[in-house]
Amino acid sequence: MAKKRLSNEISAALTGAEPTHSWKNQFSESISTAQAPSTDQRSKTDGYKRKTYLMTEDLIGRIEAQAQAHQVGVNEMARYCFELALSLMETGEHKPEVQEVTISKRTLGM
Repeated sequence: MAKKRLSNEISAALTGAEPTHSWKNQFSESISTAQAPSTDQRSKTDGYKRKTYLMTEDLIGRIEAQAQAHQVGVNEMARYCFELALSLMETGEHKPEVQEVTISKRTLGM
């Protein structure tokens, strides 16, 4: 317990907060306004949401190659490709030719 208390006191000294001596206090206190993000300083990722999609190695390589060729980030290129493809499908200029892929459930050797 002495190590935990010392750890709390060191943490409090570094952050300028009062030391807390219980787990409940550490996680139930609200964040001070000094630590809250400013409305003037917005993150580059505001409006974006992280998602995971299954892609082939070939498709990943093609996106990376185009991003490098056009000197943009891979995420920007992937968003551009998604937007372009969806726009073409929504306007009827392109009909999708897709196959459903099912990933089997992983087991521990059973």
